[in-house]
Amino acid sequence: MKKYWMKSCLAAAVLCTALLSGTGEARAAAPYAANKTVSKKVVKELKKKVTAIVKAEVDTKDSKKTKLKKLFKYVVYTKKDKTGKTVKENYGYQSNYTYSVDKETKGFEKKYALDMIKQKKGSCFEFAALYAFLAKTATGYPVRMAVGTTNGFGNEGQRHSWTEVKIGKTWYICDTNLQKYGGKPALTYYLKSRAKMKKTYENFRGEDNEGVFYIDIAY
Repeated sequence: MKKYWMKSCLAAAVLCTALLSGTGEARAAAPYAANKTVSKKVVKELKKKVTAIVKAEVDTKDSKKTKLKKLFKYVVYTKKDKTGKTVKENYGYQSNYTYSVDKETKGFEKKYALDMIKQKKGSCFEFAALYAFLAKTATGYPVRMAVGTTNGFGNEGQRHSWTEVKIGKTWYICDTNLQKYGGKPALTYYLKSRAKMKKTYENFRGEDNEGVFYIDIAY
């Protein structure tokens, strides 16, 4: 299966636009490096850190949906001054294309989630991976990380990753990165059914019309 690579010149332009506007996700500027096997140490550290965040941000008496909302707000939290400048946030933007992201590569979601917790900055992949593990740990719901495309940042066919949570028989989209940088009102991209978000995610056709691919979240 071919890798999802981007032409560096186009990626550089998108990245500059994203960083200057503060409202977009950029494409990769270079091919992804190959993954190494995810060690038990990485998994253990990730689980420990995620569990600690969940314990700090939600109450054991909260309903599962309340936990999902609190953790969503925790990930996207941003405080700005009167000029619109960010003065405080839990997680910020940084293009960290370190690991392969494709159907054959296993474990990248764990590495991205752990990197986000440690660095406090990341791309859509880190945002999606972190929220996915937080949601899974807090609720036990089936959770998956999706990799496809979006026009939510104003760029048609832009490569993107988000989180989906299954409640009952329905999968719901929770897109922390698009919420934080897409310029829409709070909770626009929180717990929305896939059926209502087809336009934003370009009918889920994925990059090169190969379809969205999913990674089921588990330690």
